[in-house]
Amino acid sequence: MGTGVALARESSSMVLVTDEFESSIRGVMWGRNIYNNIRRFLQFQITINFTVLVITFIGILALTEAPLNPTMLLYVNLIMDMLGALALTTQAPEPSIIRQKPVNNEEIIMQKVIWRQIYALSAWNILVMCLIIFFGEPMFNLHYSASTMTQDYNDTYETGYGLTVPTVDALMAIDKLKHLTIIFNTFIFLCFFNLINCRTVGIRDYNVFSNFFGNWMFLFILLIIFVAQYVWCNYVFFLFNTYQISAQDFWTCVVWGATPLAISAIVKMSPEHWVEKMPIKIDENKAMGEDSQMMQLYNDKAKGKVSGARGSTNYDQINESDDNFQNGSYDENRSSQ
Repeated sequence: MGTGVALARESSSMVLVTDEFESSIRGVMWGRNIYNNIRRFLQFQITINFTVLVITFIGILALTEAPLNPTMLLYVNLIMDMLGALALTTQAPEPSIIRQKPVNNEEIIMQKVIWRQIYALSAWNILVMCLIIFFGEPMFNLHYSASTMTQDYNDTYETGYGLTVPTVDALMAIDKLKHLTIIFNTFIFLCFFNLINCRTVGIRDYNVFSNFFGNWMFLFILLIIFVAQYVWCNYVFFLFNTYQISAQDFWTCVVWGATPLAISAIVKMSPEHWVEKMPIKIDENKAMGEDSQMMQLYNDKAKGKVSGARGSTNYDQINESDDNFQNGSYDENRSSQ
């Protein structure tokens, strides 16, 4: 503490300014909370990354156009990185955090519980998006063919009575634009409710709404995402190349997006050891790709060893010659020759 001897203060990792025991309790709570906030954000970010990669590939094959255009992907990245980080890393510690086990230096961040949620929620999000992609036409009463291109939605022709009406291709393009807007809207609300899911990272933390109104930053970001999404689907269309959808379609997307709340609670009832059977395993104590040829070449260059190419230079010999020159042995070796 602050009144301790100088040797104890200098060798300690943290010094409390006051001698109040309550301050030490708060210090422990906030220290553990920072660790949990990192887990919350990584769980949220990795889940979105997995989902985006899969649905982009599937959507291009099914729709002949990307379900999320580049501007949409930038917006998703904004939610995933900046807004998600602000919402989850500003979470205050819960009183129950003091009952958690201490965290040692060798403990990994991405535990089995986190990977269980990532795998399960990613699979569910992909399933929901596939349902919207493949069955969105009958679900939302849309009609277009696979060859329909969205840029044809402005095509018109003039009738014999002097009226300008949209062509058949334009009507089909409008329906396809609506479908892509619904896909975009559904995915954003999947991210929206997954952000709420990631508030809790405990093994059996089912209540994601605990102290829900205790973080004004989190609520403000949720409000921004919701209002912005309503604007993109009803008023501002040029930014993301969207088209106006009905209120019923909009709230249908919200309902589909809210399903991860129930799925997350169900998954938390399952044992976490099934994650070990998954093919993807990441060792946090080992750099990713360190066994690749590129990393080996980088390590060789960092150590001053470059070989196997014409005109290559052995930097070890250069360093040795430089040391000999500085030690005065360079002239002796040269004169002996």
